[in-house]
Amino acid sequence: MRLRTWIQSKTLKFVEAPVRIRIGKGQNGRYSWLLGCLLAVGCPASPDKLEDTETEDTVDSAVLTVDADGDGYLEPQDCDDDNAEIHPGVVELCNGVDDNCNSVVDEGFSDVDQDGVSDCVDVEECDGVDNDGDGEVDEDFGDLDGDGVADCVDSEECDGIDNDGDGTVDEGYDADGDGYTLCGSDSVAADCDDFNSDIHPGAAEVDGNGIDDDCDSLLDEGVWSEGDLVVTEILVNPQAVVDRNGEWFEIYNVSGATRTLNGLEIVSGSDSHQVQSDEVLTLAAEAVMVLGNNGDSGVNGGVSLDYVYSDVQLSNEVDSLELKVGELVVDAVTWDDGLTMPDVSGASLFLDPWYFEAVANDDPASWCLGFESWALNSDLGSPGELNDYCPEFDRDLDGFNPNTGDCDEDDATVFPGATETWYDGVDQDCDGANDFDADADGHDSIDHGGDDCDDTNAAVNPVAAEVCDGVDNDCDGTIDGSASIDASTWYSDDDGDGYGGASSGVVDCTAPSNLVPDGQDCDDTDPAINPGATEDCNDAIDHDCDGFSGCSYCGDGVLDAGEEYEPPPGPFSNASVDSQTCRWDFSGVNQLYCNGSCSWAGGSGCDQSDADILCKLVTDNENSVATSWTNTTALAESGFPCTPLGYGTTISGLDRGVTVPVSWQDSSILGNHGAGSVIAYPVCTNP
Repeated sequence: MRLRTWIQSKTLKFVEAPVRIRIGKGQNGRYSWLLGCLLAVGCPASPDKLEDTETEDTVDSAVLTVDADGDGYLEPQDCDDDNAEIHPGVVELCNGVDDNCNSVVDEGFSDVDQDGVSDCVDVEECDGVDNDGDGEVDEDFGDLDGDGVADCVDSEECDGIDNDGDGTVDEGYDADGDGYTLCGSDSVAADCDDFNSDIHPGAAEVDGNGIDDDCDSLLDEGVWSEGDLVVTEILVNPQAVVDRNGEWFEIYNVSGATRTLNGLEIVSGSDSHQVQSDEVLTLAAEAVMVLGNNGDSGVNGGVSLDYVYSDVQLSNEVDSLELKVGELVVDAVTWDDGLTMPDVSGASLFLDPWYFEAVANDDPASWCLGFESWALNSDLGSPGELNDYCPEFDRDLDGFNPNTGDCDEDDATVFPGATETWYDGVDQDCDGANDFDADADGHDSIDHGGDDCDDTNAAVNPVAAEVCDGVDNDCDGTIDGSASIDASTWYSDDDGDGYGGASSGVVDCTAPSNLVPDGQDCDDTDPAINPGATEDCNDAIDHDCDGFSGCSYCGDGVLDAGEEYEPPPGPFSNASVDSQTCRWDFSGVNQLYCNGSCSWAGGSGCDQSDADILCKLVTDNENSVATSWTNTTALAESGFPCTPLGYGTTISGLDRGVTVPVSWQDSSILGNHGAGSVIAYPVCTNP
């Protein structure tokens, strides 16, 4: 059947009559010959080797063996008997043909894209794959952005380029629909806020709203003018720390209004940095800000920075520093390695406050060197603080500078020795005195918020003692009166003898009506009895109020009641006896000798008992005790020597509460007894 079918598929033009062919299995060569005869006009004589051989499996259909292309292979083994180059056994070529008739095309050749077509005959497609195995992907297809990805498979990115070749740039990347994307392009700036259509590079800047409306990295740039900021201090050459770690500079806002620094450009030579901050960075009027390249105070010399910049280095020798807003140079300073500007390691370039102005700070004569440390072991300068005046400058030309005591270099009327004008808040003479305390008593004038009712008199103030002088010394609103420390006591004189009774005293600076200053009248009902009366020696009445009814007196040889000594010894230079009472006056005595075993009472040496005895002698009060005293060596003055050694004069019969004999040494205790211990200068309490 197969052979018949094959034969029917051939056009046998030269066979004129039906031929029945019976072919059995035989050699391939004979089949080929016979088939050739059938297809020819006639058959020659059969060759010797051609035999009509019939086998058991002879079929009804004829089997014809033919090699049409003469390649030595018959169909169906030869899958293309029209092409002698195609047959089993031939070496497979990469040509898109099954050359060796194994039903596999181009086996052994690469197929990178695994599409069943070998690379050698495959055609490159725009699919992001290397179809033809040449190591290139989508070659010969357009790649507008040059990123190596053909436009047909490329995806649009936000990069200002038409990545997918569709003629539109960054489509899908304008969230707020304002015509600007976050990435921008070579010709169009990027949108800095793609969620707000009012903010984009083409918008108008709205000054004062603290927003970068036009996306130029500057906030409210329309308000800036030249000189709004002034560079006031620069540390270019630190010594306390590594140079690059410790550089900083200070700026001052002289504009009179708050300035927003976002976008401000810092330029030094070829270095530049634009101030960037997630927050709005502002500088108030008349305030300072410190900017540096290292925010770690542990290594930058202890400086607290308000802003840390990068990519800017300040040269130690010749350099400049500019502050720019767009193309506007707000301020600029130049230094020249000491040629005109100050130059030293470890101190800042320091602008005198007199010259806080963008033109004046261009003049090297406006600058000095920092002169105080801002921290322990730091360099010299004052980062973050308003500059003090350069101590060697006399800016106001008054003949003085801070080094010579001028306390205000802004005012030529203020200098050491100037006439002080009180209560104007100005220290004209630079003495540091409180301008509202003219009398320097520690209290401001009551007319200027203080409590001093007379600021011309240091003796008048709220804590002064009131005295009888016709002045309100303590500023309590009352002049003199009973509160005055020197007020007198005035007494009622009921018997009209000029002496008042002791129980009727009234304290006041001036005598109240009908009162007298003497209150020693011992009987204010009898005008014949008073301190000025003459004693009657025979009536047993104390007429003169001296405590005695008789006419006894000191030195009369009679030791009357109350007298200590009769007759009084002496004369002494350093102690006295009252001529009326005949009692010793020891009130000016300062010491009592009590050295070693020489003790007046109690244990040996100077103790409380000895101190109490000294108080009883000095105060003439038998109840007096010492609350404190000084233990020292003997003083070179009179005093009480130790009894009963008998130095000096021994005074017996004392009634001051002292039970031992008392010795008085009118001359030096030190000279007579040596440098022994004494109790000196007691503080006595008299119950």
